[in-house]
Amino acid sequence: MKNMIKQKKKTIMIAVALCMLLGSGLVLSKLLGVSFAKNDIKLGDEVKFGNAIYEFDDSEHLYASYIRPIKKTATVSIPDTIKVKGVTLKVTGIQYDAFLMVQNLLYINRR
Repeated sequence: MKNMIKQKKKTIMIAVALCMLLGSGLVLSKLLGVSFAKNDIKLGDEVKFGNAIYEFDDSEHLYASYIRPIKKTATVSIPDTIKVKGVTLKVTGIQYDAFLMVQNLLYINRR
């Protein structure tokens, strides 16, 4: 009976340790070969790529959203992926007010 209790405690401790590792992104970074150290991008960070600002949305799936253009032009191109600090992010969204202040926008190109 004591051995069974010890085994359950050990299993619970291992499960808690794994949850802590997954929550901190350590396992993810090792599996994907990317680093999310202090100098790298973090969730919610806005990053510049080309003529636009993107927001890092999801560390598990490496998603980003188009936030706004830097220069207001008549044509905007939104790529499928962007590469920021050595990490490739898939662009999966456009912020609802991304083009609110762009008065002469004629065309949005989704590459």
